[in-house]
Amino acid sequence: MSVLIFDVEDTSSNICIPVASEKKFHAIWEYALKELNICRLGNGVWLQRNDLELILSDFCRIKNWAEQYLPTIEANYVVNHINYILKELPSQWSKHPQITRLWMG
Repeated sequence: MSVLIFDVEDTSSNICIPVASEKKFHAIWEYALKELNICRLGNGVWLQRNDLELILSDFCRIKNWAEQYLPTIEANYVVNHINYILKELPSQWSKHPQITRLWMG
């Protein structure tokens, strides 16, 4: 299983952005979210289009945390996924202006 960002309300949009394997999410991401006190992101949360700038900022905070605290292999894994998310999430919402929220889970 994987943690993804996707549109559950309009499956025709084909939005599906990978975040992490469930194992990596539980081992790394959940710890980072707790350490950084980030509530907007997680496994089983709605991402609201109106919060896009805050969401991107939260991903950047996790990226910085990973670079500082994780061993190189794990940090690279997280950073690469976040770099993709930082590019793809705004792009997908631009292509689909009717979508107001996406599911992260």
